[in-house]
Amino acid sequence: MTKDLKRHKKDVSLPSDGHRERKKARTREQLTEAAVRLFAERGFEQTKVDDIVAAADVVPRTFFRYFASKDDALFSWYDLPRDATVAALRSRPRGEGIVTALIAALDGSLRASGAQRVIKLTSQVVAKSPELRGRLDAAHATHRCDIANALAHRLPASAALVARMITAAVMTAYAATVDEWVADGARGPLSDYTGPAMKLALKVFAAVNAQYVLR
Repeated sequence: MTKDLKRHKKDVSLPSDGHRERKKARTREQLTEAAVRLFAERGFEQTKVDDIVAAADVVPRTFFRYFASKDDALFSWYDLPRDATVAALRSRPRGEGIVTALIAALDGSLRASGAQRVIKLTSQVVAKSPELRGRLDAAHATHRCDIANALAHRLPASAALVARMITAAVMTAYAATVDEWVADGARGPLSDYTGPAMKLALKVFAAVNAQYVLR
């Protein structure tokens, strides 16, 4: 091998793992964006996988690399605010009350993941295809469990049940206000609905918030 060829080989850098992961994340996001948009416009049953891949400018094989079915593509959007909430709980300051921390994490996740638009579109799809409601409820239950586990990780082991109870109560209240926002046409900011409900949750659970703090 000549010296120039050796130098050229050394200068060629392969994509890093981080670059590959970002590219995969972008592809997944493009597919979910296309899927949810088409579902909202045409209806879930009327939209085919071929329509989704055409809109995302990929081949069907790429779609099935990320999703097993159309409804996987639809509900994968809900992983984004879940992941953002879990990440936020991990970084909340020590000594903060668990109710305060959970509400802040939920609010932050909506902004970080662009979830307001996702919730609006997904609600439109589910309204047109009621058979998807069960899948949506199952996704919510899984995400509540994941978020409760993240909260419990910041507490003593003896407080795991408290973490689950508070997560269930706060997220149920959150979901109720989201449903109200959607029923009203989802025209204004979602925070106009969730804000008052979360202030009430802080008042109701003030004693728990003072007794159980993040470590």
